[in-house]
Amino acid sequence: MNVVKENIEVRIYPAKADMNDKCEKIVNISAVESNIGIYRFIYNKELEFINDFKRLLLHYGYDVDKIIVNKKSCDVILHMLRQEYSFLEKAESSSRQQSQIDLISAFKNYYNVNLKAQHPV
Repeated sequence: MNVVKENIEVRIYPAKADMNDKCEKIVNISAVESNIGIYRFIYNKELEFINDFKRLLLHYGYDVDKIIVNKKSCDVILHMLRQEYSFLEKAESSSRQQSQIDLISAFKNYYNVNLKAQHPV
């Protein structure tokens, strides 16, 4: 028996204002773009913070290979970012959390010797 795996790529393009059955506005393009932009912003800022912290530790002679990026450390960084940038509150919490999950998994893949993944960018 042969197993065939197929991939399907789906792109969703919302109208300017999608309406539900009760004619209530449920989503608009700017909200979707905002969440995507905030996801990318959080990912980049947390990665920048981690890289700067590693550089600082290297400067003072510490071993940076022992630094572990986990949910708790990313939560602290996100809390600092939310205090500094008020527009992060406009995004859905799921996009903020997903950026952290993706960053943590990128670092786990990087430190896994069997995967040979590159440093997160």
